[in-house]
Amino acid sequence: MKNTIAALMLLLASIGALGQEKNVGKIKVKKDDIFINKVKVGRIEKVKTEKPKYYQISDAEGTPLFKVKTIQIESPLFHTDNIFEYSVVTGDKISDTLAIDPKGFYLTQKKVAEYAVRQGFLDADGFNAENTAKLTATTPKMPEDILERIAWERDILQDINFREQRQFSHDPQVFLEIYEPIPDRSIMTGRPVNSTKFDIFQDVNGDHVLIGYGFFEFAEIAGAVSYEKFFVVNARKVPLASYDGNTYKRYVNYHEYGLGDHNFRDSMSRPDIIKGMAVDLIKRKEL
Repeated sequence: MKNTIAALMLLLASIGALGQEKNVGKIKVKKDDIFINKVKVGRIEKVKTEKPKYYQISDAEGTPLFKVKTIQIESPLFHTDNIFEYSVVTGDKISDTLAIDPKGFYLTQKKVAEYAVRQGFLDADGFNAENTAKLTATTPKMPEDILERIAWERDILQDINFREQRQFSHDPQVFLEIYEPIPDRSIMTGRPVNSTKFDIFQDVNGDHVLIGYGFFEFAEIAGAVSYEKFFVVNARKVPLASYDGNTYKRYVNYHEYGLGDHNFRDSMSRPDIIKGMAVDLIKRKEL
């Protein structure tokens, strides 16, 4: 009986959702004009004079209402090595920045116009100020998954300066223990990768002290390698540096080295690259 009631409630909710979808009406964009059921309710124009480009939405008379644009922010931990990108509704008659959260959303004239209507910024009478005020009060400024990721990065950043207590050397002897590659999630993006782990030891007066870890991540699409990246993290798993075959980046006292500014080469073995990164960080007293 309970299952029957639950199924009925789900069906009614689905019917209600479909009904709301139908009530929006037929949305069409023609020569930058936005129509709902053949009635012009606004305009949408691509603005290319600023970077990144954005879409300006105006009312039927051309008065600016709001913009839909892409926001890019640096990762607190990885800096320019990982840029968070998302779309927002902002400006003009909207007093805040509202995140657009649907997965796979990208900026095209048609998608932006449909989003503006289906969310309730525009309706058959034009700009819906009342509903827009409600959306402003309830919509996050940034997508939830990015907010969570940034919070996680800021939390682990507290241990970025952690180092195992030991005697530092200008010529450190580093040893690795290498593991078999396994399916994993990328340290930087959280996306699926294959990952090879390296335990990094430093010889200190004849003792091998575990000081951190190295990782080589790679991913393939249709049998071809689409992503490769090396990381060195400290003993508390905080990323300290990365190398992608071209650029070497240090995250403590952030610095980026282009090709020719570092000693790593594609001809080096993967363990030698991890060793080289570890030695560089040890000499800087960052690992």
